[in-house]
Amino acid sequence: RIALTIASVVALTSLSGVIFAGYHVARRLGNDLESTKLQLALIERQVGTSQQQTSDSLKSLQTKNKDLAEELEKSQNEIDRLALPQNLLNQIMSRIVWVHCEDSNGRYERSGSGTIGLTKNSAKGLTITTNFHVTGSPTSFCIVKLPESPSYAKLGIPRVALIGKYDPNYPEVDIALLHLFDAKEKFDAFPLPYCQSSEIKIGDRITLLGYPSFGGNTLTITDGIISGTIQTKWGPRYKTSAKIDLGNSGGLAIDNNNRCVIGIPTWTKFGGELGEALGTGESLGQIQSWEIIKTSGQIF
Repeated sequence: RIALTIASVVALTSLSGVIFAGYHVARRLGNDLESTKLQLALIERQVGTSQQQTSDSLKSLQTKNKDLAEELEKSQNEIDRLALPQNLLNQIMSRIVWVHCEDSNGRYERSGSGTIGLTKNSAKGLTITTNFHVTGSPTSFCIVKLPESPSYAKLGIPRVALIGKYDPNYPEVDIALLHLFDAKEKFDAFPLPYCQSSEIKIGDRITLLGYPSFGGNTLTITDGIISGTIQTKWGPRYKTSAKIDLGNSGGLAIDNNNRCVIGIPTWTKFGGELGEALGTGESLGQIQSWEIIKTSGQIF
């Protein structure tokens, strides 16, 4: 009996140990479960926060894209609004001529552009406005070619033009008149007025017409903006972002914002009085305003 009692006590003691150990295991597992639940809750919050941030970022990008699209459409509409109508361009392109001059010995050669009808035409023919530096000298021999309609991509036959007046204030005032006598072509008054300097603002969109070498010496239209102003004793000279080379000289510059003639594009070169060298090895094109020509008073 005593032995049975002892065995029972031992069994109870062992069972208590097992129960105690099981209790601690269960408690530890319960703690681990709670910890896991907390970690899961934290992860869920982080995922929720990340999803919200992603959603917010997506909405922000969508808003920016919408704003950019609206800005692009607005810019395109402004460009379209300022573009010169094709019928007006056709009237002007028909007047932009190719000019080639050389001296009496054929040693000096230079090509450029000119515009018919910026001034009153001669009773005996057409008057062409160009840069004096295109002619080279008062005694040069010049040939001009008019563009042929309807595309104005092809030049007509060469014709001799005589040098008329030029401004003695060259190179500050760079203009000369050529006369094409016995011309059969007839032109109405020039379709645009001259710009007043008060109308022209930095940022105005402009159109240049001429025969630059980068255009294959065919009639080429380039555009840009007024990027700056240089004041001279006779009036403003305008810097432009539009590409200009020697062939543009003597052509035409139009202010699209105000639909008026700014003046004459003038090719610029390094070290020249008419140009401004850039660090990139290029030169900044300039436009001689009509105000300079009028104020000088040697031609008109």
